[in-house]
Parts: sequence; structure tokens; C-alpha cells
Amino acid sequence: MSTALVWFRDDLRVHDHEGLHRAMARFDRVIACYVLDSNATDTDNWGFPIVGKHRMAFLLESLADLSSNLEEIQVPLLLFEGSPEIVLRELLADENVDTVFVQKSLIGPDLSVEQQILEELGSDAKFEFYYGQFLFHPADLPFSLTDFPESFSLFRQEVERKCLPRDLIDTVPPARFSVDSTGDFASPGLEDREQRGIDPRSAFPFRGGETFGNYRVNDYLWDSKRLTRYRETKDGLVGPEYSTKFSPWLANGCLSPRHIYAELKRFEKKVVQNNSTYWLFLMLLWRDYYKYLALIKPEIFFDISGFAQRDYQHTSDPDAVANWIRGSTDNDFVNAVMIELRTTGWMSSRGRLVVSSYFCRELQQDWRIGASWFASQMIDLDPALNWGNWMTVAGVGDDPDSHVWLDADAQSKRYDPDGSFRATWLTKPTLAEGSGSKDSFASDGQ
Repeated sequence: MSTALVWFRDDLRVHDHEGLHRAMARFDRVIACYVLDSNATDTDNWGFPIVGKHRMAFLLESLADLSSNLEEIQVPLLLFEGSPEIVLRELLADENVDTVFVQKSLIGPDLSVEQQILEELGSDAKFEFYYGQFLFHPADLPFSLTDFPESFSLFRQEVERKCLPRDLIDTVPPARFSVDSTGDFASPGLEDREQRGIDPRSAFPFRGGETFGNYRVNDYLWDSKRLTRYRETKDGLVGPEYSTKFSPWLANGCLSPRHIYAELKRFEKKVVQNNSTYWLFLMLLWRDYYKYLALIKPEIFFDISGFAQRDYQHTSDPDAVANWIRGSTDNDFVNAVMIELRTTGWMSSRGRLVVSSYFCRELQQDWRIGASWFASQMIDLDPALNWGNWMTVAGVGDDPDSHVWLDADAQSKRYDPDGSFRATWLTKPTLAEGSGSKDSFASDGQ
């Protein structure tokens, strides 16, 4: 009896899943696993938790939902905590695995782990990789990765004119042979998450998992039809409805970008096609762009000189960094955004741009410290997007002529004119008048 193992990482879904589909179609017996790397509870080079409590809680919710959805197609999800190399070595031997299906890593620790496992276990089983994180598959691009466009504008023009996303992969049929689940998994924080609940002020009062992600897509597009005004509302700050909020489910792979695109196209056909629907497409395209940059040059994402390979002038002030993290700077708007992040693991797109610009331009600190704090805390961490956006804000991104310099006071007047956002997150808000700020601020470039 042939056996396949689907090793889940940041593709925690059943729909539009190439590896799961391949395994189910070709093998008699299919098992799935997820390994929570024991290093996840460690700290990074800056002393931040590698996986903060909000990220951990959302991840565990996503895994619980994945386990339930896999059970419906008779595939057990074996959950482990430990070293991926050790866990997989034992699993391959114990379960007589012939082939391992795994989504290709692009950047960061997962890429290093993947390379090490291939070196150590490549002779024990066949490894088949797939790309399920892209809207446009690498093999379908109208240019080679060695001739990748030099800016997002050029990338967008080429892809829009010459490329289409692949069709969604068919729903997976039940496995031919059922397998008992024998995994041993410690779930740190899950019970705490359920008891703690979600902060009632949070703009993201949702749970992790494919089921909840699909519910959000249906609600935002079809039930409420808020997509029709996405372009006008996306820079909001308070409440769950100002933006799609798809990013946490996309980051963990609970939602497929092709699924969102397919629903978007259906919406444009049945309801309306306007600037807002196009803007959602652009957001999916931006995700692809940064992921391709990570695929091409993963090491550059952690270089202080960035893609531009230019000097980044900064100072070292641990107190300034600590105040920024705590939300105790001299700017109320920055403080409110940082407190929201620390309290919920979420912050708006506008808020991210403002506080990262403040960190790089006003505080003049090493942008990698800010990127690492975001990585630790955000429930929607996508390493390529996080580090790519920080490079852009710091002025060392792929387009060296693009600068993001947002004056926090001017931004608060524009996007929080009545102070409601600051009042939500500051215990005793004292809304600054904005004196002494720069006269203008740059566009966010989107």
C-alpha cells in the first residue's frame, strides 16, 4: 500500500490545495502533519518572541479547523511540537512514507529547515514541492525569474497583459483508506485564548481557520457587498468592516489567493466592476510581487541595505525602541496604533505605514528591529510582505526612488479627525495639535 505525507506549513486549508490533491489522486493512503518548531517559543536576535501570543493563538485556531476539515475527507492531521528534522525522520520511518508533499518555502527559517531536511532525508523519501501561495504560478509568468521586472509597475503591466491565474484545483475526494490519528501535540496558549477571548475594541474579532476565512469572504463580498466601496474605506481605523481583513487567513494559507480572485471575478460579473474591485486585485498582485522578490533573493530581505544596497543611516537608542513598542512615544496616533498591535495582534494598513515611517524617519532606528517586532506580533505575518514593506519605508526597497515619509500628526488629522481611534486605544488620550511636524508627507505609493 502506497503512502503519502502532506506536510502542512503555511498552507492550512483543504480547498485549492495542490499537494493534497496530488496525494489523494495517486496514493492509497494519505496522512498529513504539522510540526510546530520548538524554536517558535524562543526569542529572535532582538530579544522578541519569535511567535507572539496572538500569532500563536490564531495559528492554533487555524490548525484546529484544518484538522476538522481533513477529517471530513478521512485524512488525519498529526500534530507535533519539536524539531521538524527529527519529527519527519521518525514519521517517514514509522508510517513507511513513499512521498512527502510540501509547499515550497520562500524566505526565513522555514527555508533553512527545508534545505536541511532535504539534505538529511532526501534519500529516505521523495519530496514533491508545489507553489500554492501565489496568485500567478511561477511557471506561467511572461518572463523568467532571472529577468524579473525592476519595479512593481513593470511587474503589474506585464502580468496584467499576458498572464491569467490558474483555475482552482478541484475539491478533494475522501481518502480510499482511513488512517487512525496518532499524533502527539502540545497546544500552548489555545486554552488561554479561549478563556481570554478577543478584546472588544479589536478591528479583527475573527478566529483562525479556513472555515472562518471563507465565511469572511462570503460576508464581505456577497452578504454585505462592502467590496463595492473598498477603495474608499480601506484606510479606516476603527471596526471590522473598513477593509477586507483577508490578510491573516492568506498569511497562514487558510485562504487561497486564487479562491479570492475567482470570487472577485464572479462578483464583478454578477454585481459590479469598479475601482474598488480592481484595488482588491492590486492588493493580491502586490502580495505576489513581494513573494517573487523573496523567491529570487531571500537573503536580501534581512540585509540592512535592502534591495537598493544603499546605506541606511540610523542611530541606536534602545529607549526610543522600547517607547515605540510600548506606545509611549510623544505622538498619540503612533501610540494608539502600537497599543492596538500589542493588545490584539492586528493593526490597519494605514497604521502600519505611519508607525513604520515614524520608526525609520523620526526615531531613525534600524528598520530591521521594527520589522522583527511586527513579525513577532502580527497575526497576519507574511515574511515577504512584512520585510519588503519595511525596506520600502526605510528607503532601501526595490525602487530606490520610492520613499515613504508619513508625518504622523498630518496622518492623524486626515484619518482620525475626530480622535475616535486614539480614544479607543489610549486610556487617557491627549490629542496633539501636531505642532512642530514636517509640512508634508509622502504618498504610501499604493
